[in-house]
Amino acid sequence: MAPAASTSPLSRLLLSLPKPNTRPPLCAQAPSADSGAGASTKNVVLRRREAAAAVLSAALLSRVLPAAAAADECALEATPSGLAFCDRVVGTGAEAVKGQLIKVSRIRAQPPPQ
Repeated sequence: MAPAASTSPLSRLLLSLPKPNTRPPLCAQAPSADSGAGASTKNVVLRRREAAAAVLSAALLSRVLPAAAAADECALEATPSGLAFCDRVVGTGAEAVKGQLIKVSRIRAQPPPQ
């Protein structure tokens, strides 16, 4: 469909655009072999190096993270009221006396299921 000579430039431009329901040619859909992306927008393609790096990273982190978590644990001391606490860092200042206002940072933890 050729645009008529009396149409405006905007009309000619709009008529020259492809229709929205047409599919692009197959060569435009497939990723090129030399492109670095190697993946389309819908599919994620992992190359061998990326897959090996992901597996090795997961294996390394599975060994390191539990050891680091175990190192951070400390023994809980329980008070007669049932409050349990852990001194992660023992201060160098004077010991608190009864009735004195103190500053405490705390983390609420759920007890393990029994």
